[in-house]
Amino acid sequence: EQLPQDILQSHIEFILDHHNLGNLRTKTPFEMWVQPVGCCSTIVLDLYKHYNLDIPKDIAGIMCAAILNDTTMFKSPATTEKDITATKKLAKIANIDDIDSFGMNMFKIKSNINESARSLIRRDFKNIIVGKNVFGIGQLELIDTTILSEEKIQEILQEMRNIKKRDGYGAVILM
Repeated sequence: EQLPQDILQSHIEFILDHHNLGNLRTKTPFEMWVQPVGCCSTIVLDLYKHYNLDIPKDIAGIMCAAILNDTTMFKSPATTEKDITATKKLAKIANIDDIDSFGMNMFKIKSNINESARSLIRRDFKNIIVGKNVFGIGQLELIDTTILSEEKIQEILQEMRNIKKRDGYGAVILM
C-alpha cells in the first residue's frame, strides 16, 4: 500500500529493504537484497562489502544513526545480532566512541515536541488499508512520556480528530 501508484509502469533496477514486500510485481527482473534485519543500513553495509567499497566516515555515521533509530537502540524486537555488529563496525569507521551516548543524544533531539500537533502526528505517518477502510497511523518517538503536558496531549487528540474527519480515515492512531 505504500508503493507509488505508478509502480507497474516504473523501471525498477534495484530494491533493498527489510520489510515484507507484500504482493510486488514488476515488468522486468531486477536485483533485490531483502533481509530480516532491523534496518536497511545493515544491508547497505553488506552492499559496500560485496562491491568492495570503502564507506566514507560521514556516511558511516549516518548509517550508524539509522540503525540505532530503526532498532530503537537495539530495544526493538526486530533487532538482530547483525544490526548490532553492523553498528559497531560503522561506529568505528565514523569515530563514534560511545554508541550509547550517540544514540541517546539522537533520541533527545527526536523527542523535541516544540512543534504543532499536526507536525508531531505526521512525523512518521502511514496509511494502512484494511479491506475498504483506511487508517492513519503515526508514530511519535519520545525519550520520556513525561515531557508531554496534559495540554499538549489534548491538542494532539483534537488534531487527530480533525485529521480523521478532514481526510476521511476510519481511525487515526498515534503510537
